Amino acid sequence: MAYYNLSKVVKMRRKALGVKREEFDAEGPTGMTVYRIEEGKHKTSERTYRSLTRSMGIEESTYQGILKTKKLNELQVTYEIAYLLWSKNDKNAEQKIESLKEKLDEKDMRNYQYLRYMEERIRYGKGEITAEEYEKVLEELLQLRVTKGYSVDMSSWPLHIKECQMVSALNNVLKKERKYEQQKELLIKLKTVLEHDYMNNENKELYQIIASVLWADMLGNIGAHREAIKMDEENLKQCEEKKEFRYLADVYYDLFWNYLMLKKQETLSAEEEERCRQCLLRAYYIDQAHGGLHPRYGQRLQECYPEELKQSL
Repeated sequence: MAYYNLSKVVKMRRKALGVKREEFDAEGPTGMTVYRIEEGKHKTSERTYRSLTRSMGIEESTYQGILKTKKLNELQVTYEIAYLLWSKNDKNAEQKIESLKEKLDEKDMRNYQYLRYMEERIRYGKGEITAEEYEKVLEELLQLRVTKGYSVDMSSWPLHIKECQMVSALNNVLKKERKYEQQKELLIKLKTVLEHDYMNNENKELYQIIASVLWADMLGNIGAHREAIKMDEENLKQCEEKKEFRYLADVYYDLFWNYLMLKKQETLSAEEEERCRQCLLRAYYIDQAHGGLHPRYGQRLQECYPEELKQSL
Protein backbone atom coordinates (compact mmCIF):
# COMPACT_ATOMS: atom_id res chain seq x y z
CA MET A 1 0.00 0.00 0.00
CA ALA A 2 1.20 3.51 -0.80
CA TYR A 3 1.62 6.11 1.92
CA TYR A 4 2.01 9.83 1.25
CA ASN A 5 3.56 12.79 3.05
CA LEU A 6 0.58 15.17 2.93
CA SER A 7 2.60 18.26 3.85
CA LYS A 8 4.81 17.68 0.78
CA VAL A 9 1.80 16.79 -1.40
CA VAL A 10 0.10 20.09 -0.48
CA LYS A 11 3.24 22.14 -1.09
CA MET A 12 3.95 20.48 -4.45
CA ARG A 13 0.38 21.07 -5.62
CA ARG A 14 0.26 24.68 -4.51
CA LYS A 15 3.52 25.46 -6.31
CA ALA A 16 2.48 23.53 -9.44
CA LEU A 17 -0.73 25.57 -9.61
CA GLY A 18 1.12 28.83 -8.99
CA VAL A 19 -1.05 29.66 -5.96
CA LYS A 20 0.40 31.83 -3.18
CA ARG A 21 -0.56 31.09 0.41
CA GLU A 22 -2.28 34.44 0.82
CA GLU A 23 -4.45 33.81 -2.27
CA PHE A 24 -6.60 31.05 -0.77
CA ASP A 25 -10.36 31.54 -0.69
CA ALA A 26 -11.71 33.44 2.29
CA GLU A 27 -13.65 30.37 3.49
CA GLY A 28 -10.59 28.16 3.25
CA PRO A 29 -7.58 27.79 5.58
CA THR A 30 -5.54 30.90 6.36
CA GLY A 31 -2.12 31.45 4.85
CA MET A 32 -0.53 30.69 8.23
CA THR A 33 -2.43 27.40 8.47
CA VAL A 34 -1.25 26.43 4.99
CA TYR A 35 2.33 27.30 5.97
CA ARG A 36 2.12 25.15 9.10
CA ILE A 37 0.62 22.24 7.11
CA GLU A 38 3.37 22.43 4.49
CA GLU A 39 6.07 22.52 7.16
CA GLY A 40 4.55 19.52 8.97
CA LYS A 41 3.67 21.58 12.04
CA HIS A 42 -0.11 21.24 11.76
CA LYS A 43 -2.10 17.99 11.99
CA THR A 44 -4.34 17.85 8.94
CA SER A 45 -7.90 16.62 9.46
CA GLU A 46 -10.02 15.37 6.55
CA ARG A 47 -12.14 18.54 6.81
CA THR A 48 -9.10 20.84 6.66
CA TYR A 49 -7.59 18.87 3.77
CA ARG A 50 -10.86 19.01 1.82
CA SER A 51 -11.14 22.78 2.38
CA LEU A 52 -7.53 23.24 1.33
CA THR A 53 -7.75 21.21 -1.87
CA ARG A 54 -11.01 22.87 -2.92
CA SER A 55 -9.34 26.25 -2.48
CA MET A 56 -6.79 25.04 -5.05
CA GLY A 57 -9.50 23.76 -7.40
CA ILE A 58 -9.16 20.08 -6.60
CA GLU A 59 -12.25 18.07 -5.72
CA GLU A 60 -10.78 15.60 -3.28
CA SER A 61 -11.65 14.60 0.26
CA THR A 62 -8.56 12.53 1.01
CA TYR A 63 -5.25 11.65 -0.62
CA GLN A 64 -4.84 8.20 0.90
CA GLY A 65 -6.17 5.21 -1.01
CA ILE A 66 -7.34 4.88 -4.60
CA LEU A 67 -11.04 4.85 -3.66
CA LYS A 68 -13.28 6.93 -1.45
CA THR A 69 -14.55 4.22 0.85
CA LYS A 70 -14.22 3.21 4.48
CA LYS A 71 -14.81 -0.47 3.78
CA LEU A 72 -11.70 -2.62 3.66
CA ASN A 73 -13.43 -5.34 1.63
CA GLU A 74 -14.01 -2.83 -1.20
CA LEU A 75 -10.34 -1.86 -1.20
CA GLN A 76 -9.46 -5.57 -1.19
CA VAL A 77 -11.42 -5.98 -4.42
CA THR A 78 -9.03 -3.57 -6.17
CA TYR A 79 -6.15 -5.95 -5.40
CA GLU A 80 -8.19 -8.86 -6.72
CA ILE A 81 -8.92 -6.93 -9.93
CA ALA A 82 -5.22 -6.09 -10.34
CA TYR A 83 -4.29 -9.77 -9.99
CA LEU A 84 -6.99 -10.87 -12.46
CA LEU A 85 -5.78 -8.36 -15.06
CA TRP A 86 -2.16 -9.37 -14.49
CA SER A 87 -3.11 -13.02 -15.05
CA LYS A 88 -5.12 -12.00 -18.15
CA ASN A 89 -8.45 -13.08 -16.64
CA ASP A 90 -10.42 -10.14 -18.08
CA LYS A 91 -13.83 -11.76 -17.75
CA ASN A 92 -13.65 -12.18 -13.97
CA ALA A 93 -12.02 -8.76 -13.64
CA GLU A 94 -15.00 -7.19 -15.44
CA GLN A 95 -17.40 -8.93 -13.06
CA LYS A 96 -15.47 -7.59 -10.05
CA ILE A 97 -15.53 -4.07 -11.49
CA GLU A 98 -19.29 -4.21 -12.08
CA SER A 99 -19.80 -5.44 -8.53
CA LEU A 100 -17.66 -2.59 -7.20
CA LYS A 101 -19.58 -0.01 -9.25
CA GLU A 102 -22.80 -1.01 -7.47
CA LYS A 103 -21.23 -0.24 -4.07
CA LEU A 104 -19.25 2.94 -4.78
CA ASP A 105 -20.33 6.52 -5.35
CA GLU A 106 -19.23 7.18 -8.93
CA LYS A 107 -19.83 10.90 -8.49
CA ASP A 108 -16.71 10.99 -6.33
CA MET A 109 -13.76 11.89 -8.54
CA ARG A 110 -11.40 9.27 -7.11
CA ASN A 111 -13.89 6.43 -7.57
CA TYR A 112 -14.77 7.55 -11.09
CA GLN A 113 -11.09 7.81 -12.02
CA TYR A 114 -10.35 4.27 -10.85
CA LEU A 115 -13.44 2.59 -12.32
CA ARG A 116 -13.18 4.33 -15.69
CA TYR A 117 -9.48 3.46 -15.95
CA MET A 118 -10.14 -0.21 -15.25
CA GLU A 119 -13.01 -0.39 -17.74
CA GLU A 120 -11.12 1.37 -20.54
CA ARG A 121 -7.99 -0.67 -19.89
CA ILE A 122 -9.96 -3.85 -20.50
CA ARG A 123 -11.69 -2.41 -23.57
CA TYR A 124 -8.34 -1.44 -25.04
CA GLY A 125 -6.90 -4.89 -24.31
CA LYS A 126 -9.86 -6.51 -26.10
CA GLY A 127 -9.48 -4.22 -29.12
CA GLU A 128 -12.79 -2.43 -28.57
CA ILE A 129 -11.14 1.00 -28.66
CA THR A 130 -8.15 2.22 -30.64
CA ALA A 131 -4.80 3.26 -29.20
CA GLU A 132 -5.62 6.88 -30.00
CA GLU A 133 -8.97 6.66 -28.15
CA TYR A 134 -7.30 5.03 -25.14
CA GLU A 135 -4.60 7.71 -25.15
CA LYS A 136 -7.27 10.44 -24.92
CA VAL A 137 -9.05 8.62 -22.07
CA LEU A 138 -5.83 8.32 -20.06
CA GLU A 139 -4.94 11.98 -20.58
CA GLU A 140 -8.46 12.96 -19.47
CA LEU A 141 -8.28 10.80 -16.32
CA LEU A 142 -4.85 12.16 -15.38
CA GLN A 143 -6.25 15.70 -15.47
CA LEU A 144 -9.42 14.95 -13.49
CA ARG A 145 -8.35 16.39 -10.17
CA VAL A 146 -7.53 19.86 -11.52
CA THR A 147 -11.00 21.36 -11.87
CA LYS A 148 -10.34 25.07 -12.43
CA GLY A 149 -8.68 24.80 -15.82
CA TYR A 150 -5.10 25.16 -14.64
CA SER A 151 -2.37 23.98 -16.99
CA VAL A 152 -0.15 21.83 -14.77
CA ASP A 153 3.24 20.36 -15.57
CA MET A 154 3.08 16.69 -14.58
CA SER A 155 6.71 16.74 -13.49
CA SER A 156 5.76 18.97 -10.54
CA TRP A 157 2.45 17.28 -9.69
CA PRO A 158 2.35 14.59 -6.94
CA LEU A 159 0.85 11.60 -8.76
CA HIS A 160 -0.71 8.95 -6.55
CA ILE A 161 0.01 5.29 -7.19
CA LYS A 162 -2.92 4.63 -9.55
CA GLU A 163 -1.98 7.68 -11.61
CA CYS A 164 1.57 6.34 -11.89
CA GLN A 165 0.01 3.21 -13.38
CA MET A 166 -1.97 5.36 -15.81
CA VAL A 167 1.23 7.11 -16.90
CA SER A 168 2.79 3.68 -17.49
CA ALA A 169 -0.26 2.68 -19.56
CA LEU A 170 -0.09 5.95 -21.52
CA ASN A 171 3.59 5.26 -22.21
CA ASN A 172 2.70 1.87 -23.70
CA VAL A 173 0.07 3.46 -25.94
CA LEU A 174 2.52 6.10 -27.20
CA LYS A 175 5.01 3.30 -27.86
CA LYS A 176 2.46 1.38 -29.92
CA GLU A 177 1.67 4.52 -31.91
CA ARG A 178 5.43 5.13 -32.39
CA LYS A 179 5.16 8.57 -30.81
CA TYR A 180 8.64 8.29 -29.38
CA GLU A 181 9.23 11.99 -28.72
CA GLN A 182 6.00 12.22 -26.72
CA GLN A 183 6.93 9.00 -24.94
CA LYS A 184 10.32 10.47 -24.03
CA GLU A 185 8.74 13.68 -22.68
CA LEU A 186 6.25 11.66 -20.61
CA LEU A 187 8.96 9.49 -19.05
CA ILE A 188 11.13 12.51 -18.22
CA LYS A 189 8.17 13.99 -16.34
CA LEU A 190 7.51 10.73 -14.50
CA LYS A 191 11.18 10.36 -13.52
CA THR A 192 11.26 14.01 -12.35
CA VAL A 193 8.16 13.83 -10.15
CA LEU A 194 9.43 10.62 -8.54
CA GLU A 195 12.52 12.48 -7.33
CA HIS A 196 10.27 14.26 -4.80
CA ASP A 197 9.86 12.57 -1.40
CA TYR A 198 6.07 12.67 -1.19
CA MET A 199 5.37 8.92 -1.10
CA ASN A 200 6.87 6.11 0.95
CA ASN A 201 10.22 4.75 -0.23
CA GLU A 202 8.90 1.31 -1.18
CA ASN A 203 6.48 2.67 -3.79
CA LYS A 204 8.82 5.46 -4.86
CA GLU A 205 11.60 2.96 -5.57
CA LEU A 206 9.18 0.65 -7.37
CA TYR A 207 8.08 3.34 -9.80
CA GLN A 208 11.61 4.60 -10.26
CA ILE A 209 12.48 1.06 -11.42
CA ILE A 210 9.43 0.99 -13.70
CA ALA A 211 10.33 4.38 -15.18
CA SER A 212 13.89 3.15 -15.83
CA VAL A 213 12.64 -0.07 -17.45
CA LEU A 214 10.28 1.94 -19.69
CA TRP A 215 13.11 4.31 -20.57
CA ALA A 216 15.38 1.43 -21.63
CA ASP A 217 12.52 0.02 -23.71
CA MET A 218 12.14 3.39 -25.45
CA LEU A 219 15.89 3.56 -26.18
CA GLY A 220 15.70 0.19 -27.88
CA ASN A 221 12.74 1.28 -29.99
CA ILE A 222 14.61 4.32 -31.31
CA GLY A 223 17.66 2.19 -32.18
CA ALA A 224 19.92 3.06 -29.24
CA HIS A 225 20.50 -0.62 -28.46
CA ARG A 226 23.85 -0.28 -26.68
CA GLU A 227 22.41 2.38 -24.34
CA ALA A 228 19.33 0.23 -23.72
CA ILE A 229 21.48 -2.79 -22.84
CA LYS A 230 23.58 -0.77 -20.41
CA MET A 231 20.48 0.60 -18.69
CA ASP A 232 18.75 -2.79 -18.52
CA GLU A 233 21.80 -4.39 -16.91
CA GLU A 234 21.48 -1.75 -14.19
CA ASN A 235 17.72 -2.37 -14.03
CA LEU A 236 18.41 -6.05 -13.32
CA LYS A 237 20.61 -5.10 -10.38
CA GLN A 238 17.93 -2.75 -9.04
CA CYS A 239 15.18 -5.38 -9.38
CA GLU A 240 17.27 -7.93 -7.51
CA GLU A 241 18.43 -5.46 -4.85
CA LYS A 242 14.88 -4.18 -4.20
CA LYS A 243 13.40 -7.69 -4.66
CA GLU A 244 11.05 -6.50 -7.42
CA PHE A 245 11.14 -9.86 -9.19
CA ARG A 246 7.92 -9.31 -11.14
CA TYR A 247 9.82 -7.22 -13.73
CA LEU A 248 12.79 -9.54 -14.20
CA ALA A 249 11.28 -11.44 -17.14
CA ASP A 250 10.50 -8.19 -18.97
CA VAL A 251 14.01 -6.83 -18.44
CA TYR A 252 15.68 -10.07 -19.52
CA TYR A 253 13.52 -10.22 -22.66
CA ASP A 254 14.30 -6.57 -23.44
CA LEU A 255 18.03 -7.37 -23.14
CA PHE A 256 17.63 -10.33 -25.49
CA TRP A 257 15.71 -8.21 -28.01
CA ASN A 258 18.33 -5.45 -28.02
CA TYR A 259 21.13 -7.95 -28.58
CA LEU A 260 19.07 -9.50 -31.38
CA MET A 261 18.62 -6.10 -33.04
CA LEU A 262 22.36 -5.41 -32.69
CA LYS A 263 23.11 -8.66 -34.55
CA LYS A 264 21.44 -7.14 -37.60
CA GLN A 265 23.83 -4.18 -37.48
CA GLU A 266 27.13 -5.64 -36.31
CA THR A 267 28.87 -8.85 -35.31
CA LEU A 268 28.44 -9.71 -31.64
CA SER A 269 31.27 -11.08 -29.57
CA ALA A 270 31.05 -14.67 -28.30
CA GLU A 271 30.24 -13.30 -24.83
CA GLU A 272 27.43 -11.14 -26.23
CA GLU A 273 26.02 -14.07 -28.21
CA GLU A 274 25.92 -16.14 -25.02
CA ARG A 275 24.39 -13.27 -23.03
CA CYS A 276 21.67 -12.93 -25.68
CA ARG A 277 20.83 -16.64 -25.36
CA GLN A 278 20.91 -16.61 -21.55
CA CYS A 279 18.63 -13.56 -21.34
CA LEU A 280 15.94 -15.20 -23.45
CA LEU A 281 16.20 -18.43 -21.49
CA ARG A 282 15.86 -16.59 -18.19
CA ALA A 283 12.91 -14.54 -19.44
CA TYR A 284 11.19 -17.75 -20.57
CA TYR A 285 11.78 -19.72 -17.35
CA ILE A 286 10.81 -16.83 -15.06
CA ASP A 287 7.63 -16.35 -17.07
CA GLN A 288 6.86 -20.08 -16.90
CA ALA A 289 7.24 -19.94 -13.13
CA HIS A 290 4.54 -17.25 -13.12
CA GLY A 291 2.11 -19.26 -15.23
CA GLY A 292 3.38 -18.54 -18.76
CA LEU A 293 1.72 -15.15 -19.24
CA HIS A 294 3.86 -14.14 -22.23
CA PRO A 295 3.59 -16.71 -25.07
CA ARG A 296 5.99 -14.69 -27.22
CA TYR A 297 8.91 -15.73 -24.99
CA GLY A 298 8.34 -19.37 -25.92
CA GLN A 299 7.77 -18.42 -29.56
CA ARG A 300 11.09 -16.57 -29.65
CA LEU A 301 12.84 -19.50 -28.00
CA GLN A 302 11.39 -21.86 -30.64
CA GLU A 303 12.49 -19.48 -33.38
CA CYS A 304 16.02 -18.71 -32.13
CA TYR A 305 17.04 -21.68 -29.95
CA PRO A 306 14.72 -24.61 -30.74
CA GLU A 307 17.01 -27.15 -29.08
CA GLU A 308 16.82 -25.26 -25.78
CA LEU A 309 13.02 -25.40 -25.86
CA LYS A 310 13.03 -29.15 -26.54
CA GLN A 311 15.29 -29.70 -23.53
CA SER A 312 12.88 -27.74 -21.30
CA LEU A 313 9.81 -29.81 -22.28
